[in-house]
Amino acid sequence: MDALANPGLLLPLLITVTVALSYLANYYLVRLIPWKWYRVLVGPGIIVHEYAHAAGCALTGARIRQITVFEATGGRVVHEAPRLPFGQAIITLAPLLAAAGLTYGFFRLLVEDSRLLSPAGVLFGYLAAALTVTMAPSQQDLKVGMAALAGLSLFLGLASLSEPASSYGEALFGDAVTTVARAIMFSLVILLAITGLAMVAYLVRRPKRRPKPIE
Repeated sequence: MDALANPGLLLPLLITVTVALSYLANYYLVRLIPWKWYRVLVGPGIIVHEYAHAAGCALTGARIRQITVFEATGGRVVHEAPRLPFGQAIITLAPLLAAAGLTYGFFRLLVEDSRLLSPAGVLFGYLAAALTVTMAPSQQDLKVGMAALAGLSLFLGLASLSEPASSYGEALFGDAVTTVARAIMFSLVILLAITGLAMVAYLVRRPKRRPKPIE
């Protein structure tokens, strides 16, 4: 079955690639920009990330104990166990989905009918970068939510392979899934550009090793 035509297979694939690229972009960016300044620059993304976790908690019945945004290492949301099945997967993925939706929405609002080099285009570029490089779940998020994510991916994959379930799901959520996939793919393209530029900048700035003298 073609994964590109099957949302149950496409979404987990898109999410996996997006998370990997977000981690890779951060790997290079934190080596190019001092952490204290980097944290300020991506501040909008950190805020969206943490409050998206909080929204996921509210949706799944997980009681929130603490929300912090600008700690030394970024931010965090401390919460109790969710009450809904796959609730931890929803909480873990909430920042990625929120960032992808906002990035796509900002493009439609600020840039779609204007030029990228306009003030609106520059604002979009900044917001898109701040949102996409912070959209991936943290290592702690993945540690807590890995089992739920694996279960949800398996459920979606098996459901997509069943013709009745696939048809029923498409009838109920087809448009929503298509919109989510489009937003994630849009963020994925932006992350590809950011990662490529950061990689080139890192390689240019990295000190070259001097060859050892031949004895």
